[in-house]
Amino acid sequence: MKGAKRHSHFFLFCFVVLIVQPFLQKMEWFAQWTLLKNLDEFLLLISIPIVYHGFTRIGQKNIKVFKGFFFMYIALGLVYALLNGVPFVAMMVQTLFELKFIIVLFLLLAIGSRINLEIVFERILKLVILLNVSFVIFQFIDSERYDEVFASGGHTGLFILKDSTLIRAAGMFWHQNQLAFFSAVAAGYFLIVRGFSWRNVWVISSVLLLFVTLQRQEIVSFILAYLFARYLFMKESFKGKRALYVMGSFAVLSLFVIVFFPLLELLIQQSGLLDPSQSIDPRIVFYYNSIKVFFDYFPFGSGFGTFGGYAAANYNQVLYDELNFGNYTWFNQNVFLTDTYYPHVIAETGLIGVIFFVLFSTQLYKYIKSNDSEVKYKVMAFFSISLLISVSFTSPNFNDIFCLFLTFTSFSLMINSHKRALYGKDKSIGNHAAVK
Repeated sequence: MKGAKRHSHFFLFCFVVLIVQPFLQKMEWFAQWTLLKNLDEFLLLISIPIVYHGFTRIGQKNIKVFKGFFFMYIALGLVYALLNGVPFVAMMVQTLFELKFIIVLFLLLAIGSRINLEIVFERILKLVILLNVSFVIFQFIDSERYDEVFASGGHTGLFILKDSTLIRAAGMFWHQNQLAFFSAVAAGYFLIVRGFSWRNVWVISSVLLLFVTLQRQEIVSFILAYLFARYLFMKESFKGKRALYVMGSFAVLSLFVIVFFPLLELLIQQSGLLDPSQSIDPRIVFYYNSIKVFFDYFPFGSGFGTFGGYAAANYNQVLYDELNFGNYTWFNQNVFLTDTYYPHVIAETGLIGVIFFVLFSTQLYKYIKSNDSEVKYKVMAFFSISLLISVSFTSPNFNDIFCLFLTFTSFSLMINSHKRALYGKDKSIGNHAAVK
């Protein structure tokens, strides 16, 4: 029981740190603290003993296959980097960023195999929602004062719509995409995991927080991930109505597109999607050039630390010089260099790496489907990983510890539900062997 309490306290400690960190980074006095910038990485370092337990004790077949595919993906990125003479620092920094994914996954699987986090997680979500509602109200009532207090935040970008501008809510987070991802996970949790008092209030609050961020990808990803997860896990009695569900979902999405069509048309024109080769939008430029690198190094890749990731932006810009990125103002200002994730996978690991990336992602879905936990926890896990994968088209969330923590907490709840089913609710599950 002492071990279970330690795991519970460590989980709570991690969440407090991951929420306080971006809040403090918004304030100028704290922004330059090196320790604060790396606090989330320090969390992973001290969690290694728990991660090791999860890595060695969680023995389900799909997880074993996942580990094999994941480390093949990592090995390819490293080998290609060595073959292409990538600076050692750049190569290793990007490798460490990639390893965050598997470290957070096994940290939360290990914790979930010992304790039930549902009550703790629910309370955290509710508290953070309440805090963010307060800060969002402050931001809308007196945006100038808000910007003055949180002068170092990344929230200052405005949503430009023709001749008007809209404030993008960030709440207590450093950037609005953090609030958007948190709100999407919270909304999914309260929609899927039923039985809470005032449930509708929490659903509405989290959905409103999501929409006031004006983060397009997170909003669309939330809708798609929720519909996708619900469809795949419909009860047997409703399987005959799947066609009706698909048509209803299509109607909802169509209405969403029709209502926002003028906005979508404007965004397409502004981004340069109609002619990617001439676009100056950073994300379009990265995707377009990742395909060029993909074919230049086909079927291999340019190696970790060369394109589209944190390491390339900070330690190795050789490939960017070859691709004439110096022609873009935003590149010379050193901004928007890590606003996507998949261009880095496409360019740095090539065709073979992309295949292994798809394979290890698929194994997580298979793990969820094959798990014997309650359906609601499987739906939540499916929703969370789908949300992460979708949002990563426009954000580097695969390398973001906060987003990974939110995503894989649902896996923790799922594995704990499975163990409760095996050993009974009235028994301690902390001393049992690994879930097979």
